[in-house]
Amino acid sequence: TAILCSLFSRTQHTIKGQVGYASATQVGIIFVELSLGLQGLALFHMVSNALFRCYQLLVSPSAVAYLLRRQSASGYTRPSEEHSLFQRLFTREGRSTLFVFSISEGYLEEALQFLFWRPLRWLSTQLDESNQRLFWMAIVAAAGISVDLHFHNGPYARFASVVLIGLAAVFSTKSLGSFKMPPRSISWLLVSTLFLSLSVWMGTTATVEVAFYAISVSCVGALAILGLSGNIKSRPFASAVSLIGVLGLTGFSLLPTFFGEDMLLREAFKIHPLYAFSLSCLFALNGYIAMKNFAQYNWAAQRTN
Repeated sequence: TAILCSLFSRTQHTIKGQVGYASATQVGIIFVELSLGLQGLALFHMVSNALFRCYQLLVSPSAVAYLLRRQSASGYTRPSEEHSLFQRLFTREGRSTLFVFSISEGYLEEALQFLFWRPLRWLSTQLDESNQRLFWMAIVAAAGISVDLHFHNGPYARFASVVLIGLAAVFSTKSLGSFKMPPRSISWLLVSTLFLSLSVWMGTTATVEVAFYAISVSCVGALAILGLSGNIKSRPFASAVSLIGVLGLTGFSLLPTFFGEDMLLREAFKIHPLYAFSLSCLFALNGYIAMKNFAQYNWAAQRTN
């Protein structure tokens, strides 16, 4: 992350992009510090980087205005003939290759489309409305087996957690395929997050944490559905309501779901690190789907107007 984002930041044509990738570079270094056990250094690095980036964002407009005035006053100036270490290490062809790679952001978007989004969308098309009855029968049967395993066979509770997280992945995939219908997609997404919380409850004794997250995500999910369904006629107010709901589903900071996700991930690590990794991936996928629904809603509203 640190190496790629440092490379990408050097080819951004806006200050916002440069500062954003520079911040992501520092985040990558902070994670390296954490993995080496340097928690104190990581905390100092995080706070100092936040203060520095805030200052950088505040002064960047003034810096750009100053450079533009200086350029207009002095006219065009030739670049320095000095050769940097980067120029000495790489040939002209190598620098051109790195430039194309970084300005294309490492082709990460294309790679994600090919390896991740296309298979998920293909899978979502298989879960169409024609198989709805069989789909719901499988969901009820799997959920019933999971609950039975949890209450009657304690040692198999982790298996129940895996089954439920698989069901959550199915609902997330179905939500991804329904993003052109935001209210329905958010409904599938809400069910997926509830299955995730139930999955953690099956594998641990964190009843309070799971209840806190389930209640908070249900509230923000209801707000998102209400705002995206068109029941609120005033569009600015409907957009504000849906935005709050969508941000809650993504686990936005300072909202209850943010703390709920943190507690669920902490409990998930007690089950297994791989399980916690799967949970975090589904949280990230659900956040992406929620924001995609909000963008789809605003695009459709602007097109109608």
